[in-house]
Amino acid sequence: MKELYDLLKSPFDGLKQDDIAGIQDRCFEIAKTLFENYSVKCGDKAYRFAEIEFYYYEKEESCNNNFDKDWNRETYPRNKDAG
Repeated sequence: MKELYDLLKSPFDGLKQDDIAGIQDRCFEIAKTLFENYSVKCGDKAYRFAEIEFYYYEKEESCNNNFDKDWNRETYPRNKDAG
């Protein structure tokens, strides 16, 4: 679990916003780790991942510095309360 935590803690640490290949490689690494090593457990059943989607959301006021400073974990601003 520590491997997954480390991958998700700062997924794009050290990457620049225009490093598309680096961002894609990191997303592939995260997906591969999830597919090969993890499942979601609900009660006594475990569900393996069938697919994973990644979304890139760039803030309008981007400062073009280190990617982590502009990293936003939502795909787009939300304005509706769920559940």
